[in-house]
Amino acid sequence: MKKVNLICNNWERFKELFVYEMNHDIKLNYTIMKKLVTLLLILFAGVFSLYAQNCDAGYVYWQNPTTQEVEFYDSSYASSQIEYYYWTFGDGSSGSGSSVTHSYSASGYYGVCLDILTSDSCSSSYCDTIYVNVDGDPCANFMLDLAVTNTTFPNAADGGISAIVSGGAQPYVYSWSNGDVTQNIANLTEGQYSITVTDVNGCVVTGTAYVGADSTFSCQAQYWVSDSVGTYFFYDNSVGDVVSWNWTFTGGTPATSTSQNPMVTYNTNGAFDVCLEITTSDGCSSVMCDSIWVGPVCDLYVFGNSHDVTTQGGSDGYIDITISGGTQPYSINWSHGAQTEDVSGLTSGQYFVEVIDSESCSYTAYFYINEPYPDSCYLQIDYMVVDESAPGAADGMIDITVSGGFPPFMYIWSNGEYTEDISNLTSGFYDVLVYDSLYCQETMNFYVAEASTYVPVDTLWTDPVDTCINITDFYIDTVSVTDSNFVDVTWALIDDNGTTYLTVTYPYDQTGYVTVTLQINCPNGAKNITAIYDVIEVEYNMITGIENSEINYLRIYPNPVKDNFVVDARGATEIVIRNITGQVIHAQKVNDESVVEVGSLSKGLYFITISFDGGETETLKIIKN
Repeated sequence: MKKVNLICNNWERFKELFVYEMNHDIKLNYTIMKKLVTLLLILFAGVFSLYAQNCDAGYVYWQNPTTQEVEFYDSSYASSQIEYYYWTFGDGSSGSGSSVTHSYSASGYYGVCLDILTSDSCSSSYCDTIYVNVDGDPCANFMLDLAVTNTTFPNAADGGISAIVSGGAQPYVYSWSNGDVTQNIANLTEGQYSITVTDVNGCVVTGTAYVGADSTFSCQAQYWVSDSVGTYFFYDNSVGDVVSWNWTFTGGTPATSTSQNPMVTYNTNGAFDVCLEITTSDGCSSVMCDSIWVGPVCDLYVFGNSHDVTTQGGSDGYIDITISGGTQPYSINWSHGAQTEDVSGLTSGQYFVEVIDSESCSYTAYFYINEPYPDSCYLQIDYMVVDESAPGAADGMIDITVSGGFPPFMYIWSNGEYTEDISNLTSGFYDVLVYDSLYCQETMNFYVAEASTYVPVDTLWTDPVDTCINITDFYIDTVSVTDSNFVDVTWALIDDNGTTYLTVTYPYDQTGYVTVTLQINCPNGAKNITAIYDVIEVEYNMITGIENSEINYLRIYPNPVKDNFVVDARGATEIVIRNITGQVIHAQKVNDESVVEVGSLSKGLYFITISFDGGETETLKIIKN
């Protein structure tokens, strides 16, 4: 600052002397010239001294992955000794020194500045934005990027912005400054738009983008129209150095024109298309087509009130509308097929009505019927699991169907997929988390089995075993056939704490390869039921099958089943249907021969338990196609 003041003072002194000499009409003799040269030398000396004084602040940094502290190192340039360093870290704290270490409490972006001062009074400042990642912070790596599409020409409403979100925990909630709540927004004019994104943990990230006009355009056809007692005047309002105009008028006289601002008449009422094609001096061409209304002014208007249903799943909603303006009679058409002015008996959803008067003037009004929020969340997940067809084939599949709740649903799979169904799967465990539009959620676990070279003849199962083991892998350790009716299977269940061995006794009545299923339930509800299964072989000479076959006469047909099956069982009293996780999905009283409806069930494997009047039970399996 001292050098700058010196230069300014010398320059002011030079101007004062020069003006004084000129005002007093003093001849510029040798003495005066000497004064001027001396002052100029002083002036230039100050300039040279200023540029000789040079410094430029800068720094580099890195985050220590072990301590998570950020280390900053001075990288400034200075022609003399740097005597003073001052750091601001963007979180309200500061520091000094050529190298500093700072700890941040949360992940995020921070503006960090370094100010330096040298021994010859040169000062400089450098600021940059850094990103800090702190472990354990649920908002770590929650980031937003905005991709902008400019408008094709000034004042065109065809711009757009796409929000690209990474990190955080889905689902995300989007809130734009123009009121939109979708991830991407379109039909934008030029201007600034801001967005706030919130994840399911309450983490927030914001961003701002500017939509501009495409600088590559050179022309755009535009026009406007006015009318006077059946005569319509069209005025060119195009962008660019236009040299030719080609108009087409559907239903008008004339039908075409090459004038810049033509006049057209129409003999009938209605909507007619008008197109303008232009060409500019640099060869650019553009077309604009729009429709005009010929006839009385269309003042038709529809307003109304919608009344929501009173219960979930109810159908007592109704809409009252009132029609004004236009020319009667009116034609009324509702989106669900009704043609009356008012409609009732409506379920929740969107409805719209189009009203057309006798002059073909139309108006469309939109309504939405809501239903009350549920007192509690309920989502049901039905599913079908397809195992690998061959070892390493990676062609397994899980097909789920969600019912209940409020669509649309969001799906989050443990393998990173977000679709309803997943395919191309290898063997292993898969979990899905399902959200509805009210953020009610449900989870379910699945297991895709490895392919085998043999076909099981039966499936054995027992009631769920109460244990809260979080299984990551498993295998069958031992198989022991105790008698002609039961086999003991020892499962080795692997979790993060090691291996747990669990012996389960299964009833059986067929020899050969059989599928054994283990259902694991956590009594306190902290974990969903998990079902795993594998295949074992039961030796033929270890079973007679006589005792069980004589207990009760039992037959189920057809199997596989599509819509219903028949239970033919003497002394049967009740039938219970469970899915592969052990969840009861249907139960009914039966007699010796009963029909069971299963048309609403999803495709897959189900277990049928029949209770008899003597207290015995029998369990079989059916396949639902």
